[in-house]
Amino acid sequence: MAGDPRTTYKSAVQNILSGRLQDIPELPRQTVKIYVCSNYSEFEAERTALLKDTFPTLQHHCLKYGIDLHWVDPHHGSHVDHTKDTHRFQRHLSVMEECHKGSSGPFFVCLLGSKYGECPLPNYLDEAEFKHIRNEAFEGGKDIRLLDEWYLRDGYTVPVLYKLNPNQDFSKNLQFNVNPRENRQLNDWSDTYSNLLDIIQYGAKIAHDEGNINQVHLQKQERFFTSGLEHEISQALKLGCREGVFIFRNLEGLAEAKDNEYRACHMDITPKGEVDFAKLERLNNLKYEVDSKIPSTNKFTFTISADDSGISKENTDHMTYLENMTAAVAMRLRDLFDEYEKTKLHFPSTKKGELCLETLIHLQHCKKLLKVYNGTGLEYLLSKIQMLLMHGTKTDHQLIIVKGDPGCGKSHFLSKVCSRARELFGKDTILIPRFIGITPKSKDKQQILRDICVQLNFVLQQNISLEEYDESHLTNYFYGLANRISKGQHNLVIMLDGVNNLENPTSGDNPSMIDWFSVKLPPKVHLIISYRPHDNFLFQKLEGKRNNVIDSMIIFPVWTTERIGDALTFTLAKHKRVIAKNKEKLLINHLQKASPFVLQNVLHMLTEWHVDYNFINNHFPLSNEEIVHKQLDQLEFRFGHEIVEAVCRYITLSNFGLSETELLDILSCNNDVILTIIRSCNSEVFRFPWFLWIHLKTELGLLLVQRFVHRKILLSWSHGFVEDIIRRRYMANVDSICGIHSDLSELFLETWIEGKQIPFQENTPLKEDTQRFVCHQPLLYSETRYNKRKINELWTHLLQLGDSKRLKEHALCNFEYLLSMVDSSSINTVLQNLRLTLSILVDAEIFLIYNCLLKSSSVLIRHPTQLANELIGHLKEVKDYFPSYIEPLVTQSMQWCDTYNEPLFIPMSSWLPSPYTPLIASIDCLDGANLIAPLRNNQHILCSYGLLDIAMYHVPSKKLLKLFSGHRNSIRCIILSTNEQYCISGSEDGTVRFWKFAEGLCTSVIREHLGAVLCLTVTPDDAIVFSGSDDTTIVEFSVQSGKRIGVLKGHSKAVTALKLNSNVDLLASASRDSKIIVWCMQEKSQLLVVDDIHSPISCMDLTLDNTFLLAGCEDSSLNVVAFTTGSWIHQLKGHKGWVRSLALAKNCHHVFVGCQDNMVYLYNFRTTELLDVFQGHTSSVTDVRLSQDQSIVFTASEGKVNLWSFLPKMTKHVTTDEHNCTVSCVGITSDGKIGLSGGTDGEIKLWNLETNKYSESFIGHSGPITCIECATNGAFTVTAAEDKKVKVWSMTLAMVITNYERHEHFVRQIKIIENHMHILSYDVMGHFHLWRAEDGTTLKSFDRHALTFILSTDCHLLVTARGDNCARVWKTNSGTLVTGICHSEKITCLCCDVSDQYLVTGSEDKSCKVWDLTSGKLTQVLVEHSACVIKVAINSDGTTVISGATDGCIMVWEVSSGENLHKLNTHTTCITTLTFLSNEKFILSSSKDGTIRLWDVVLGLHVAMIDMHFPVLNCLMSEDCCKIVVHLENCKRVPLLCLHNCPEPCVSPRTEPHFNYANRNEDVSPILPIHPKISSCDRFSIVYPIPKKPERRSTSSPLPEIVRLSPIRAPKRRAFKTIIKRPHLRVNMHNRKRNPESTPSVLCTII
Repeated sequence: MAGDPRTTYKSAVQNILSGRLQDIPELPRQTVKIYVCSNYSEFEAERTALLKDTFPTLQHHCLKYGIDLHWVDPHHGSHVDHTKDTHRFQRHLSVMEECHKGSSGPFFVCLLGSKYGECPLPNYLDEAEFKHIRNEAFEGGKDIRLLDEWYLRDGYTVPVLYKLNPNQDFSKNLQFNVNPRENRQLNDWSDTYSNLLDIIQYGAKIAHDEGNINQVHLQKQERFFTSGLEHEISQALKLGCREGVFIFRNLEGLAEAKDNEYRACHMDITPKGEVDFAKLERLNNLKYEVDSKIPSTNKFTFTISADDSGISKENTDHMTYLENMTAAVAMRLRDLFDEYEKTKLHFPSTKKGELCLETLIHLQHCKKLLKVYNGTGLEYLLSKIQMLLMHGTKTDHQLIIVKGDPGCGKSHFLSKVCSRARELFGKDTILIPRFIGITPKSKDKQQILRDICVQLNFVLQQNISLEEYDESHLTNYFYGLANRISKGQHNLVIMLDGVNNLENPTSGDNPSMIDWFSVKLPPKVHLIISYRPHDNFLFQKLEGKRNNVIDSMIIFPVWTTERIGDALTFTLAKHKRVIAKNKEKLLINHLQKASPFVLQNVLHMLTEWHVDYNFINNHFPLSNEEIVHKQLDQLEFRFGHEIVEAVCRYITLSNFGLSETELLDILSCNNDVILTIIRSCNSEVFRFPWFLWIHLKTELGLLLVQRFVHRKILLSWSHGFVEDIIRRRYMANVDSICGIHSDLSELFLETWIEGKQIPFQENTPLKEDTQRFVCHQPLLYSETRYNKRKINELWTHLLQLGDSKRLKEHALCNFEYLLSMVDSSSINTVLQNLRLTLSILVDAEIFLIYNCLLKSSSVLIRHPTQLANELIGHLKEVKDYFPSYIEPLVTQSMQWCDTYNEPLFIPMSSWLPSPYTPLIASIDCLDGANLIAPLRNNQHILCSYGLLDIAMYHVPSKKLLKLFSGHRNSIRCIILSTNEQYCISGSEDGTVRFWKFAEGLCTSVIREHLGAVLCLTVTPDDAIVFSGSDDTTIVEFSVQSGKRIGVLKGHSKAVTALKLNSNVDLLASASRDSKIIVWCMQEKSQLLVVDDIHSPISCMDLTLDNTFLLAGCEDSSLNVVAFTTGSWIHQLKGHKGWVRSLALAKNCHHVFVGCQDNMVYLYNFRTTELLDVFQGHTSSVTDVRLSQDQSIVFTASEGKVNLWSFLPKMTKHVTTDEHNCTVSCVGITSDGKIGLSGGTDGEIKLWNLETNKYSESFIGHSGPITCIECATNGAFTVTAAEDKKVKVWSMTLAMVITNYERHEHFVRQIKIIENHMHILSYDVMGHFHLWRAEDGTTLKSFDRHALTFILSTDCHLLVTARGDNCARVWKTNSGTLVTGICHSEKITCLCCDVSDQYLVTGSEDKSCKVWDLTSGKLTQVLVEHSACVIKVAINSDGTTVISGATDGCIMVWEVSSGENLHKLNTHTTCITTLTFLSNEKFILSSSKDGTIRLWDVVLGLHVAMIDMHFPVLNCLMSEDCCKIVVHLENCKRVPLLCLHNCPEPCVSPRTEPHFNYANRNEDVSPILPIHPKISSCDRFSIVYPIPKKPERRSTSSPLPEIVRLSPIRAPKRRAFKTIIKRPHLRVNMHNRKRNPESTPSVLCTII
C-alpha cells in the first residue's frame, strides 16, 4: 500500500465512517498463505524439511501479529502427482490465486531442480482443436476411442467445448490407496493418462504444423506441451514476481547415477531411459525466465552431489544443504512479511479502530452483494424507494420497511438501495449499513444502536462516551444526533437488513425497539429495515402503528416464474452458457416448487452442467433438507464418513465458526481422521493434507460461508437450517458432542502443542518422529493484540463439556483470562457470559464471581484495569472459605499488580461489602417436591413429583428430564446408590423400588414391609440396602438378588431414620418411640439404646468420624448424642418448630436443620452456636441435603427447591478490623509507617502500613474524634474529640503524655508548630489556644472566629477564613492582625507556598486569587471555573496552582501569566482532596464521586484511579507518596492503599514521562494490561547461510504456553518487629486459617 500509513489510515477511516462504498479499503489480510510449488517426486525431502522447520518458525513469527500461516503444499499426503489429475490441478491453480489475493505479504515458494515434469491434460478442447487432433491421431494410428471416451461435448457452452470428463477425478482412490484393487485402479489411470497425453500432443503438433489450429494464439498451442510446474510458475510470475521465493537446486553427477528409479525422479527421461532433451531445453528456458524476472534477494541456488539414496540424513553435506535451504526460505519469507506489514493498513485495538473494522465488514458485504445483484424485474421497487427517500429529505417521515420471505433477495436488493442512495444524495451522504448476524456484534440490537451513535459521534467530531448508556438513553441520544444532522448539509441513510435475526430483540412489554422504529424521523435522516413475515409481537405492533403510512412498507416479491427465468438468463449470459428452451422451461417449472436455497444451488451448478445431465431423471431435490442431505451423501462417498462427519461437527459446535488453521489443526489431532487419511503413508509429518482440504472445501460449496470475526476469517454454515440438518444427522449422540467440545477446548488450551500420542494399530507403518505442528493459541499475540478466538471460544467449550474444574481454572476464575475478557469486549459481555454459564452450570464460586463483577460493573465499564482492585476488595473477606479457586484468583490479582508497570492504586485492606449471597439458585413450581436427592455433579436433582412419582430435573435450566412412575402410594424416602447408577425409593405402599437412570425404568421391587417405608440407607459398595418402616422393623436385603438377608426388631413405633457408620459394622436407627438403637451388624444385635430423648424422633444423622449422632424431634428439640456411649451431650437451640430434616457436613462441625417454621438453620453443633438462618421457603422445609463436594446445600419444601452456598465459618463472632461506628477522621505519620483513624465512639485505631494490619487502639476519649495530627518526627500524635479534650499520645510508649482540657467547646482543628514543641488548637466557637505539647501549659489564647485556618510554613503567620468573603492574616505568637484580603463571595479554601511568599484562596465566586502573604497585595486572579472552588494547592516554587471545584473540575494554572494550562474533567462531583506529590509533577485528587485519581500536571493527563464505591471525604499520603489512608463517608472501615510504581522525584518537573499513558492515541493500539509471555528461545535463528551446523532441537512450534499466573515473583518477605502487647490497650488481632498453598504478594498482602 503506497503512501504514508498514517495518512492512508486517516483517509480510510473517513471513507469507512462516512460509508463511501467505492472508496473503502479491503478487509485487512489476516493470513499468510504460502503455496509450495515443485515436481511431485523431485523434492520430497526438501518439502518435508520446509514443513518441519520453516513452517513452525514462520508460524511463530506471524503469530506475534495475530496472523495465521497457511503452508499450502499440494503434494503433502498425496499418492499421485496432481498434474495427472487435471481437475485437481486446476483447483490448485485457483488456490494459488487465492493465496496471492488473501496473503498478508508473500504467497509463493518454488523448488526448481533438474526435472521439467509432467504435462497436465487440457481441461477442455475447442471444437476445432478436438476435430483436428482426433483426425491427425486417427491417421497416425492412435486409439481415438480413448479421446472420445474422456472428452465429451458440452453443448451448454458458447462456443461449444469438449471437456475432460469430470469422472476423471479419482480423488477418493488417490487418497485411500490401501488395497491392491485401488492400486490397480491407480495404475490403470496412469496408463490412461499417458496414452491420452500422447494422443493429444501428437495430434496437436501435426495439426498446428499443418496450419489447422492455434496459428494466432501460440500460448493456446503451448499448453499441450507445458508441464504442470511451468503452469504454476508462469501463473505465480503474473501474480507477483516480488512476493515469492525461488530455490534452484543442482545435482552434480545426476546423469551418471546408476539407479534408474532415482534418475527418473530427478530428471526427465524417455521411455528408453535416455535424457529427454526437449524437456531439458524447456526447463532451461523456464529457469532463464525466472532468473530474469525475480529479484536476486528472492533467489537462492544450492549445488549438492547426487546420491542414489536421495537426500540422506547420513550425508553431512545434504543435511547442511537442508538447513541452509530452510533458513534461507524462512529468512526471506519473514522479511517479505515484515515489509508488507509496515505498509499494511492496520486498524488499532481502540474503540475507533474496532468500530471502523466492524463498519468495514458490513460495507464490504454490501459491495459483495452489489457485484452479483440482478435487478431484472425489480426496477419498480427501486423507483418506489427512491421516491420515498426523496420525500424524506424535505419533511418528517417514517422508516422504510422491506418485508419478504427468506431467500427472496432482500439483502441483494438493499445493497443496491445503499448504492442508489449515495447516487441520489451525493458523495457527502453518511451511509451506515448493518447486515444482522454476519458478526457477533451485529446480533445485539443495543450494540448496533450504540455503534451507530458512536459512529455518528466520530463523523460529527463529538467526544462523548456512551458506554454507560442503556437502551432508552441510546434511543434518545440517537434522535438528538438525527435532529442535528437534519439541520446540516448531509443526508444520513441507515440500513438494517434482517432485524428478525437479532439475538436480543426487545421482549416482553419493553417498547424501546418500537420507539426507535416507530418515531418519525426528521428530514435528511433515513432508516430502512427488512425482516421476514414473522409472528413476533414486536413486528406486528410496529406494523399496527404504521397503518396510516402503509405506503412506506414494501412487500418484496417471491420467486415467480418470471423472476426465476430472469435469474437463469442472467447467470447463463454471465458465464457464456446456453440451454435449450424446452429444458429451460422444464427447469423453471421444476424450480417453482423448490426452496430459494435450491434455486441458488441450481444457478451455481448451471456453470458446470454437462450435456448429458438430466435434472429430472436424477431426482433433483426441491427442499432444503433434500439438497443438504444429498450434498452430504456425495461428500461421504468421495471423502469417507469419518472426515465429513468430523468437519461438520467441529464447524457446527464452534461458537462463531473456525478458521482454516484451527480446523486443520484439530483435524490433524483427531487420530480417527488422520489415520484414515495417511495410514498407508510414510509421511514424517502428521498433518491433514491441504490438497484434501481444498477439494473438500470446494465440494462443500454453498453450505459454507466465510465471515470476518475476531480479526480472523472463519468458516461457518451459510444458513441456520444447514446447521440444524447437520446437528440432526451427525450429533444425535451426547457423547460425541462432548467429544467435539473436548477437542475444541484442548485446541485452545494448547494441549497438543508438543504432540498427541498415536494409538498403535496393526498394519499401520508409522514413523516414531511423526509430528502435527499445531499452532499456538496464546491469550495474547503481542503486547497490543489479544487472541479473541481463545477468549471467546475456550470458556464456551469447557462449559458445554461440563468440565467445571477446568472452566474455573483456565477461564472464569483465572485473572488474566477474566481481564482479557473485560478489556477486549466489555464487562456487560462478561456478565452476559456468566449468566449463560449459570443457566447451564450451578457453581457457588462462579456465582460468587458473577456477584462480584455485577457490583463492580459500573467501574469496570469505564476502567477495565480496575478488575484486580475490585476482585481484591470484594473477595478478601471470603477468599479463605473458597481455597480451590477464589483464593488463587485473589493471589493472581495481587501478582498482576506486582507486575504492572504503570502507576497503580492497590487496596491493602478491604472496605467493600462481600459479594457472597447464600441463595444461588431456586427451582419453583415443582409439584410436591418434598423429598430430594442431588447427584454428585450438583447439576441434577431427584425429587418427589406429586405423590407417586420421582422426577429428575436439570437444576440450572429447571428442565424436567425424566419421570419415574410405579409407586401406588405416597413416596416417603429417596436415596442414591454410591455409584449413582440408580436411585432407591420407599413408599407408603410398603415397597422399595430400584430405578435405573439409563433406562428410566424400575428394575426391581422389594415387598418385605407391612407398612409404609419411611427411611433407607445403602452400603458404600451398593451391595446391601436397609429399609425402616412404619411396621417398626428394619429389613436388610441384597441389591443384586433382591432377597431379604435379615430383619431387625427392637423399636415399638415407626422407624424414621437409619445411618451406617463408616466401617459399615454399626447401624443406628431412630424411631417415633423416642429411642435410638445402635445395632451390631455382624451379630444382628442391639449394641446400645439411647432413651434420654423424650420426644418422637423425626430425623437423624451421624458424623463422618462416627463420633456424634444428631436427632431432630417433633417437639422442636435438636439433640446431640455420643455415638459410642449413647450419652446425651446437649441440645441446639435457636430454631422454632418441628425439625423435619437435618444434614451434617463432612467437617463434623456444621449441621443444617430444616424446620416446620419455613427456615433453614446452620449450627456449629460442637459449640451450639447458631451461625446463620436461611430464609427463602414459604412452607415447612421437608428435606435438607449437602452436595458431595460440600459446596452447596439443597433444601426442599412443598413445590420449591433452594440451593445455598455453604460458607464453613466456625463462628459468626469473627473479629474484624472495622470500627464499631462511623470513622470520623484519619491521620498518617510522615514516614508512612503508621496510619490512624478515629471513630465517633472515641476510639483511635492504629494501622501498621508496612504489614497493612491493625496493630492497636488508643482508648481515652469519650466523644467522637474530630481531628488527628501527627508530628513530622513521628514522636507523638495529637487527637481531639467532642469531649472538649485534646490528648498528646506518645507513639513509642503508646500512652497519653499530655491531656489538654482548657477548651470549653470541642476542638475542630489542630496544628503542631515550633519544632514540635507547641500546639495550636481551635474550637468551634473561635477560640485559639497555643500551648506546650510536653505539659499542656497555655502560652497564648485569643478569639478569632474562623471556619478554617492555615499556618505559614515557618508557623509565624496564621491565616483564617470565617465563612464570609474575607480572610485575615495574623501573627501566631501575638494574635495581632497583619493584613486582610477579600473575594466577592464566601472564601472556601486557603493554601500558601513553602517559601511563605504567596497565599492562594478559592471562593464561591468561582475564582482563585493569588496574594502576597505578608502585604496582602493581589498578584493574580485565576478565573475559568464554572462552579464554586473548594480546594486549592500551590507547588513549592510558587509557579503552579491547582484548583478543584464542586463540579469535579480540576484546573492547572501558571501563576505568572494566569493561564489555564490544563482542565481535568474526569471527576463528576465535589473535590475533597487536592495535593502535590513530592516531585510536584503529579497531583493526587479525591472526590465525593468515590474516586481517587493521580494526574500528570505537566502533560495534563490522567494517570491512575481507584473507585472506592463510597464518597471520599479525605485521603492522606505519606512523604514518599506510596502509602495512602482514606476517609470514606458513613463507613466503619478504613481503606489503606498503596501507590504502586509511584513516580519517583525528579530534578526537573518537565522531564518526559516513562509511562505508556503519555502515548495514548486513538489511532494507535494501546499497550495491553497483560504482558505476553516471551519465548525462551526460538527453534533456530533465522540466519542464512548457517555458520555452522547447530545442534538438532525439537521441531515443535516455539511460542510458549500462557501460564495461569503471572510469573513475576513478589518481593521477598521481610521480617517485621513483633508488636508488644500493652495491657492498657485494646488490641484487635485475629488468626484465620490460611490455605498453605497460597503465596500472596508481600507488597499487596491481604489480611
